[in-house]
Amino acid sequence: MVLKEGLDDINSLILAITLGLGFGVGNLADSVKENFPAALRFIFAEPVAAVCIVSVLACIFLRPQGSKKTTEK
Repeated sequence: MVLKEGLDDINSLILAITLGLGFGVGNLADSVKENFPAALRFIFAEPVAAVCIVSVLACIFLRPQGSKKTTEK
């Protein structure tokens, strides 16, 4: 997907946030995660699930309006 869309500024930001939060928080020690609310503990229990959820949320909230690229054939 990244290669297809290109790595412009907004896609770079989404990629960095996704990997940083997804793997960073997902790999925290269990003693730190115990203090999270139950919903966040469930989301960040597996780093792969965390990356997917953070990626979808970042795309929804960080994508500017009307930024869909149109291709003319």
